Amino acid sequence: MQFTSTIVLAILSAVAAAAPTTAAAAAAADCNAAHTACRAAAVTNEDIIACDSVQTQCVGACLQAQTVCAFAPDANMSFCAAEYVGCSGLDIKTLQDCEVQNNDCIYAPDANMSFCASEKAKCAGFCDAAYDDCRVAPDANMSFCASKYANCLGYNPF
Repeated sequence: MQFTSTIVLAILSAVAAAAPTTAAAAAAADCNAAHTACRAAAVTNEDIIACDSVQTQCVGACLQAQTVCAFAPDANMSFCAAEYVGCSGLDIKTLQDCEVQNNDCIYAPDANMSFCASEKAKCAGFCDAAYDDCRVAPDANMSFCASKYANCLGYNPF
């Protein structure tokens, strides 16, 4: 699981580098804290949009690291979930399969369907990448990989 911790640290370093240069943003320990600090320092709408974009990228990278962790042989799902929460700063209930996330998005008040479709595609892309990595791993168990893939997507694609 050391690999996942290394990914998380790299993600947070990249977010700190991409976020507006404020002391509060630099001190932030996770995506959500960095986003809050960034928005507090924002002056224009463009600054706010940049903060939101950086947070989306950061949380996406955390989700990708969590997916890699969860697809590893003998993965400890509690550990993987805790790593995701520590990286993203989001509540564990946000760690849901792609279908649940999509439903939450499209049924939210003032939902932006284009954004929801984009997020669903991004989520499915993470699942696809993790599935591909699982299948090519040494001594890969194809049933295990398929099960994890279906769980990630939120439905059985087979």
